Amino acid sequence: MEALRACGVWHGYGRGSARAEVLRGFSLEMQRGEFVALMGPSGSGKSTFLHLTAGLILPEKGSIFVDGREVTAMDDSAAAKFRRRHLGIVFQSFNLVESLTAARNIVLGATLDRAAVSRERLHALASRLGIEKALEKMPSELSGGERQRVAIARALYRKPALILADEPTGNLDQKNARELCALLGELNKEEGAAILLVTHDPVVAASASRVCFLKDGAIASTMPTANDPSAIARICMQQEF
Repeated sequence: MEALRACGVWHGYGRGSARAEVLRGFSLEMQRGEFVALMGPSGSGKSTFLHLTAGLILPEKGSIFVDGREVTAMDDSAAAKFRRRHLGIVFQSFNLVESLTAARNIVLGATLDRAAVSRERLHALASRLGIEKALEKMPSELSGGERQRVAIARALYRKPALILADEPTGNLDQKNARELCALLGELNKEEGAAILLVTHDPVVAASASRVCFLKDGAIASTMPTANDPSAIARICMQQEF
């Protein structure tokens, strides 16, 4: 069973002459444990696809399955529960709850579900991500790199089948961005969760095992990264990204 399967997804915004078709028959499959980068020009639908996959919006046509469950057939309540239990999401803007400590942000999904909190899992992730000393701090007391590591720990905490990462290095400096890229690659292998990473940056995309190029609402081409950002950059230039 695939971690992700999108079949003929169409989605757009606006009506009449103001109508903008964003995704046009978009299809993508990801195997369990696979790490895929999705690249494309601004406005090509990368983030829209992540929102559709998370069940935050519904496509106009097509279906999306995550770990064998059809997200596009869920109502809002079912989609919210599914996100908490089976998806990990990492945003560019971190999206931490400012009134909660880092530790409480990490276990927030379990808390909302009134599920037991595993202190062992919490501290194992904090140790692996180097944020043990940050657990009792508030988000406002953390650096950008620490905030993003807390967000990654939150995404991993419930051992999801799929992690969606939307430009996760966008608010980080170059040093922290490179460290995060290496960390995502390591965690992908250690945790076994599939990762779909949206990025504009060939260096970030090179941390994945495969990169898919999105153009005109669909996948234009795909290639193994071989951890080579220069090869990815050449394809971006050829496709006028």
